[in-house]
Amino acid sequence: MSADTLEAPTVTAAHGQGRMVDTIGAPVVVSVEDLFGVMVPLDPCLIVGEVTIRYGREAVSTPVAEPATASLHLIAPPGEDAAIDYPLRRRLRIDLSPSALAYWGISPTGLDVTRFHGRISEVTAAADAQLGTVLTVTAGGPVADLGRILIGADPWPAESGRARLLRILALAGYGTTGWDGLPPPPGSTQVLARDVDRQTALDLVSTYADESLSYVVDERLARDQVAVYDNLATAARVKAALELPDPHTAAVAVVDSCELLADWSAAWTMAGMLNRLSIGYGPIPDGGEQPRAVFEDATSQGRFGVMEASMSTDLATAADAASLAAARFAALAEPTPSLPELRCDLWLTLPVAQGKAVLRLHPNDLVGLIGIPPSVPVNRPGLVVLNGYTETITPESWGFTLAVFDPLPGGNTQLWYLIPPGDTWANTPPAVLWATAGSYDW
Repeated sequence: MSADTLEAPTVTAAHGQGRMVDTIGAPVVVSVEDLFGVMVPLDPCLIVGEVTIRYGREAVSTPVAEPATASLHLIAPPGEDAAIDYPLRRRLRIDLSPSALAYWGISPTGLDVTRFHGRISEVTAAADAQLGTVLTVTAGGPVADLGRILIGADPWPAESGRARLLRILALAGYGTTGWDGLPPPPGSTQVLARDVDRQTALDLVSTYADESLSYVVDERLARDQVAVYDNLATAARVKAALELPDPHTAAVAVVDSCELLADWSAAWTMAGMLNRLSIGYGPIPDGGEQPRAVFEDATSQGRFGVMEASMSTDLATAADAASLAAARFAALAEPTPSLPELRCDLWLTLPVAQGKAVLRLHPNDLVGLIGIPPSVPVNRPGLVVLNGYTETITPESWGFTLAVFDPLPGGNTQLWYLIPPGDTWANTPPAVLWATAGSYDW
């Protein structure tokens, strides 16, 4: 199953790759739900080209990740209807094959075995000169279904923002992971009671994920399940990790920049910045308007000018609105550089143990970076949070692209090599913090 034992595919398709099988075996097992609800594995010789899987979000400011997707190309059986073979809404699952499990030494019951689980959302057919009809089958994760589920038939009491979010997901029939059972961290929000108001679950999840400072993303588990992460708890976890003698021990995977398939790059822009925010909160009085509070980041305004936004919420008090504003300013008041995507190949560039660790990654996990060029301003230990990833699988390669962000508030805008070697924090003015060090004359 290693890259140097794989042979060229036996059939070359117009789609640019061969069939998903070689002399060793297929790297993944694709199963489709039958009429009786049983997951039936597909013949791997029917799969051509690459299998692509994507999970997570593109930007840290997105409270609900884009639905996970999987896409693959299949040879259509002669004389059969694609709508019968691959009906819309049937479940589709992609698992590591036995040979892949053996290569990485992964237990068949591990959570990293299932690479995707969702429902078929689109099937297209196209003529192929060599293979006849080739189908492109696309499936979406559980988040995609939230937009087709209506809930809200009963009033909801005043409660914490997180409790409201979990309530909505439970009413939609979804299980949740990511909740660690600990008390809500300081700054967690409360929301008002809500009367009967039937809406799509996705609209409600988006509202309350934002107002509860949470992040919702698809799980890979074999049922309708999503992960819900508390942004404040994630920040506390990162802070605790950075205080360890070796912060990388808290990372699920560690990646060396020398093992990546592309050079580093970073871009600083003012796009999406925010330093003045008007938030409506509390109950609306009869015949009146909802109370509002305006929050401003004076330091950011003095340097970049005013960039403002306004929103109405179900937040209960001005203190809850202040928690939301603080979270927004922490991420958006300074021009945090967009970090590059980390591209590697689990067969061609990573050792077996490291590839196995990368397979365990899930959005919101910690990733350790080694060998970072000084011009890329991530935090000193190189500890970042995973926004999302894309897998591109063929019999010859297993590409993995990681999208990450620096979890420290405001990022680090000061380049390390611009600081005189003899300078220390001991002789730096107390008002100078690393997050705002870019304006200090070193």
